[in-house]
Amino acid sequence: MNSAKAHIIFNPVAGGGKAQKMYPELRAQFKYRIGDDYRIYTTKKQGDAINLAARISSEDIPLIICAGGDGTINEVVNGLFDQEKLINPEIELGIINCGTGSGFAQSLCLPDTLSDQIDLILNAQGKSIDLGHCTFLDKDGAKAARFFVSECQLGIGSAVVSKVNSKHKNWGGKIAFGYITLKEVFKCTKYPMKISYNGTDISGNMIGIVIGNGNACGGGMKLTPSARINDSLLDLLVMHEMNIPELVRQFTKIYSGTHIKSDRFTYVQTSTIRIGSEVDVLVETDGELLGTLPVEIKVIPKSLKVKCNI
Repeated sequence: MNSAKAHIIFNPVAGGGKAQKMYPELRAQFKYRIGDDYRIYTTKKQGDAINLAARISSEDIPLIICAGGDGTINEVVNGLFDQEKLINPEIELGIINCGTGSGFAQSLCLPDTLSDQIDLILNAQGKSIDLGHCTFLDKDGAKAARFFVSECQLGIGSAVVSKVNSKHKNWGGKIAFGYITLKEVFKCTKYPMKISYNGTDISGNMIGIVIGNGNACGGGMKLTPSARINDSLLDLLVMHEMNIPELVRQFTKIYSGTHIKSDRFTYVQTSTIRIGSEVDVLVETDGELLGTLPVEIKVIPKSLKVKCNI
């Protein structure tokens, strides 16, 4: 297995089928560039990408390529680590973007075309990026942990992720996430939560919380517009309680990032965050539901090398 130049973990259902349509061109592009010197491993169910990444990286392979969306990338990254340490410290990650939200690809400034993405993967040096690390309660109430590459959300964001299904993903990221988010805006659900960061505590009813490692998510939303994926910090956005008309007004600003100017938001940078609640609040990272509160979140600075343009 370790004789090939490129080892690709491919999720055929990423992007609501977008990845499967890309597959013939992906094979043709790699064959044109490196002949038969590549391997493709196809995922069949949730969790496969974690296991594949762990197995491949243990073979002392220097490059793994993930072809999928943020959820697939999340799994691959988690498979590369054991107890917060890389299984292979020399490994680099390449990304072929074919997901719905594509937040991580935007934060990495990846090129738009498949051909240019492959050029970047095969020719560029990997650059060190930060990762987020989240501990939470899983569906059985046990403490669990997960890395995230782009964002972690609670409240309205996790509610949106729970409702964006394969049908919506066929619409494209911006429409799918925008439509479901707008529906959740009109529900205006409030969640009682307590946040601790940098020696500061905030408590009360909140619409949602976003912890951003990158500056884009959900088809182009800039919920944490100042976040940088290599600054050794996480950006925390707290959406305070507001009425529906105010929430609708702020919704129109999340694609430009200007919502953070409103006093209905708290926006800070930190390296550690703790969040709890007396009610069940869902936790999602990179478009995938994990479990519920309480959570402890921290940044793991410069923890992985990725082929990118930052």
